[in-house]
Amino acid sequence: MKRFRKISATEAVYIKARTLVISHSAAAGAITPQQFQTALAALEAHFPILRAAIQDDHFIERAAAATPFIWLDRATSNLETCYQEALHRPLDLTEALYTIHVLADAAGFDILMLSSHAIADATALVAIHSSLLHFCDCAIRRIDPPADPQPFPDSIDPAVEHCLAALALPRQPGPLPNYSEPDCIRLPRLAVDSTPRFAIEQLVIEADSVAEIFAACRGHDVTLHSILTAAFAFAIRALDGGAGRELLLRHTVDMRRRLEPHISCDLVFTAVTGHFTHTDNIAQPIFAIARSIQTDIRGATADGRIFQEYLNYPQSFGTPQTAPIAFNLSDMGVVAFHDEMQILQPTGFDYATAIGQPFPNCSISIYNNRLVANTVYREDLIAPETMRALSKMVIELLRQSSAAR
Repeated sequence: MKRFRKISATEAVYIKARTLVISHSAAAGAITPQQFQTALAALEAHFPILRAAIQDDHFIERAAAATPFIWLDRATSNLETCYQEALHRPLDLTEALYTIHVLADAAGFDILMLSSHAIADATALVAIHSSLLHFCDCAIRRIDPPADPQPFPDSIDPAVEHCLAALALPRQPGPLPNYSEPDCIRLPRLAVDSTPRFAIEQLVIEADSVAEIFAACRGHDVTLHSILTAAFAFAIRALDGGAGRELLLRHTVDMRRRLEPHISCDLVFTAVTGHFTHTDNIAQPIFAIARSIQTDIRGATADGRIFQEYLNYPQSFGTPQTAPIAFNLSDMGVVAFHDEMQILQPTGFDYATAIGQPFPNCSISIYNNRLVANTVYREDLIAPETMRALSKMVIELLRQSSAAR
């Protein structure tokens, strides 16, 4: 049994919390199961971490020669149903770190990958899907792609510690404020105590409206992430109905370009941390909230707090110290596949993350100018009607903000 390396403390948290990511890509063009199997073998040869499993706190070489996949007929299978079912599908990391379902017909196919967040964040998953579609294209053309294996990725912990040392910062951040549950705004909770059940609420904004939102962001000098976060903040406050005055949001921050030296976006592993923002005046205009959130995130990136937050992640996430967070947002922004394709035409990418926490987690991506926001939430804690109302309010707030630019 070949051992690659020991898992890091942060990777261990993702594994213990069963933090799973469902990623979806779609392409126009026909493919056979045999061609897909050839492409999957090429993918695993390119990314050795996909050939791994986890035992005794180590990444080891997987026992099985190849990862099996499930082939489904689009005519009798529903993508939305498959997405929902993936949330509750067991993933035995001692055997494999991912599974794949393919929904196909003569016009094209959808790829649904269920993977552990310990091995791939959203940036890495874009690289995986881009490469897999490229290898599918090669298989259809009967072209053998050149062997170009990545090295097995090391943990980013040493790079984070190096950056902290360069900034003369301690490993641990300062003490967090003690936020009181009654003072914090959150979505209405169901008064039940049952087994956690996850569900997905999908929000879609078409290309014309996305272009208008981008124009409004440029006009107010804010990022798309900031205005989306502000819209969710306003909608959560409207649905809360309580006396809370403070809103805590969590943002997934990719550290690849923040580390020195930079880390390639094509390297498959997880290089994100979570940053908290605090708003105690939700009555401000939406663009003022967006600017405040943007300033906070940029400040934490510039002064090195995100590195401290990364190293403190095992102590702060999923423990009694976790603050009463209302919502988590992970925003990929505009997604593009850079690998060459001559026959297949990629038509979409989106993803969803189940983080095993009581607060919902929203994963946002834009492909072909179409925005998809998949929010995974605990159906035993938050009613589906509440999540549908949240999506409607967010879309309306973004429409109003775009019209007021």
